[in-house]
Amino acid sequence: MTNQESPALAPKRPDIEIARLVSAFGIVWFHAEGTQSPVAYAGLIFYIMLSVFLSGSRIIDYQSIQRRFFRIIVPWFLWFLVYAAANFFAGKPVVNVESGWMAGVLAGPSIHLWYMPYIFLVLLLFDVVKNNFSVHTVAGLSLLSGAAMFLVGASWRPLSVQLGYPIAQWMHALPAVLFGVFIYYFRSLTPIQLGLGVFLTGWSLLMSGLDLRFGLPYLVGSAAMIAIAAGWFSPRIGFDLLPLSECTLGIYLSHTAFQKLLANMGLPPGAVLATLSFFLSLTFVFLARKHSVFFRRYMS
Repeated sequence: MTNQESPALAPKRPDIEIARLVSAFGIVWFHAEGTQSPVAYAGLIFYIMLSVFLSGSRIIDYQSIQRRFFRIIVPWFLWFLVYAAANFFAGKPVVNVESGWMAGVLAGPSIHLWYMPYIFLVLLLFDVVKNNFSVHTVAGLSLLSGAAMFLVGASWRPLSVQLGYPIAQWMHALPAVLFGVFIYYFRSLTPIQLGLGVFLTGWSLLMSGLDLRFGLPYLVGSAAMIAIAAGWFSPRIGFDLLPLSECTLGIYLSHTAFQKLLANMGLPPGAVLATLSFFLSLTFVFLARKHSVFFRRYMS
């Protein structure tokens, strides 16, 4: 998850740090493929929304693009090499090229890597949009587009699956991006506009059917994002969670390696696999960030 700061947020908010860790655990649980893993997909929905919400200022220059490149693309590339090497030595294809080399590279040697180039392009495009269109235009169009995707999800979701990786992931993540854009302007909209936006989002999700693999995770993720943006969840923590929450990107990038290791040791899919792989990856990333400047700067 990107660590850039939104003008809508004060720094070091415990609710955001807790939410980042919980959403990272949700993603790990989703990939552990347990019985409740579809609901855990809400972690990824929230993760994407928060990445957009924390996307930073309106300024676009070489330095801002360079910072984002080193924050997102460089870790993606280095972990791409790690998983590619693992596939090679395991006698597997480095990337899946069934949908072509470009799709294989963007999906990555481990499918969870699809998120990194996707969110880089999303945030770059959002920077351009913020600089060329008014707040109400961007917020309104994002909200309407996201609601429309919810309402007609039954039409485009089967098509996205047929298109294969990573197009399926990109399309399923797009409503989260659009709603994240709307919430980004939380402080710039009137209470009536916000109320209508929340109502429209909830109504479109209810009309979508709230199935376990789409509607319900989006409802949970959206509700959590609204609560964070509104400041409804304000826990008092006696210690600084930032060193742990800063590990979330590293957890995302490394957790599938630990899941594969545990699965090879005979651990079945489910909650135990999710919990162990989460804490192993958290411990690994925390220690690596603490003792390796290279890892802290370029791999997490």
